[in-house]
Amino acid sequence: MVMYSLLLTGGIMRATRTAMDNSAADDLDAALHEAGQVTQARGRAIALKIDGENLPLFIYPVAVASQASVAAILSHSPEVGLKVLVGDRISADARATLDEAGWSWLDRRGEISLRVNPRFFVRRSVAPITRSSPQVNGPVRSRAGIAYLAAALERPLDAQVLRATARRAGLSHVALSNAKAQLREANLIDSSGRAIEHVTFEALSESWVQEVVSLRAAPEAANSAVLGVNAEKPDEPGWALTDTLAAIAWGAAITVKSTYPPDFAVPTRQIFDRAIHVLGANNSFETPLATISISQIPFDADRRFRIAGVQHLLTHPLYIALAISRDRARGPEILAAWNPTKPEGFERTW
Repeated sequence: MVMYSLLLTGGIMRATRTAMDNSAADDLDAALHEAGQVTQARGRAIALKIDGENLPLFIYPVAVASQASVAAILSHSPEVGLKVLVGDRISADARATLDEAGWSWLDRRGEISLRVNPRFFVRRSVAPITRSSPQVNGPVRSRAGIAYLAAALERPLDAQVLRATARRAGLSHVALSNAKAQLREANLIDSSGRAIEHVTFEALSESWVQEVVSLRAAPEAANSAVLGVNAEKPDEPGWALTDTLAAIAWGAAITVKSTYPPDFAVPTRQIFDRAIHVLGANNSFETPLATISISQIPFDADRRFRIAGVQHLLTHPLYIALAISRDRARGPEILAAWNPTKPEGFERTW
């Protein structure tokens, strides 16, 4: 059984390092998780365990790796340790150079090579990771940290089940465990791992980013299948109504015209891009017929809710509140007056 490590302290990764480092750790974690490796935490660190030996991973994040840039990295790296280069694009000759040097690598376009010793070598395709996805600039910079806070705020009175949240986010149990420890150190959750009213929501609101596009048309029954709307199965990922109209459906006292455009959250980059291709994008938000958004952790579109009299399935009130909080002018007033009491297990924390 193989276990791996993204060491988050010392000279490899620290919570105060750049978002690029955090993204590299998250993406490598997800790729190894997809490749079938089993993860296990040892305190704050994660280790690759082979034949009873724990081997920390030294992560080298880059944007584009050429043979020349890889050669420069190799010349300045320590001779010992299991080293992994993570890049948006790693050229074929750069891969060959890394292979010859005994390095492992992750090309975010969809391939990983894990080289530990002559007896342990894995090379396989993984899901592509689009780095044009929204980047985090708030107090919580890792995807694991954002996933933990979001799950904690969905049911703020419940203790988090790390493995369930990890599976939902497509991350490892280890990543969530380390994120929990970091969030506790930052006083963003309490000693039991539960959300702290106002503090936790504000931290997530500052860190929750979305890519939003104004559409020239809204989805219809005729194109719902190709767009992945999945309106018949609320327990599965699909399009979810969010923002203003969704808040109204959950009981917010907001007055809008009958022509107010719907805002949707979608679960994957593939669905997001397909919607833009099929429905068309506007150059501005002045006259949209709908908007579409994708989040760095798509919890806002993986579980949806049906309310009688509402045409579309809705996202959870938490993600509606996060969307509304982007509006610095009217958002605070709306959120102050809105106190949704459903779904079961949810309590307002803003």
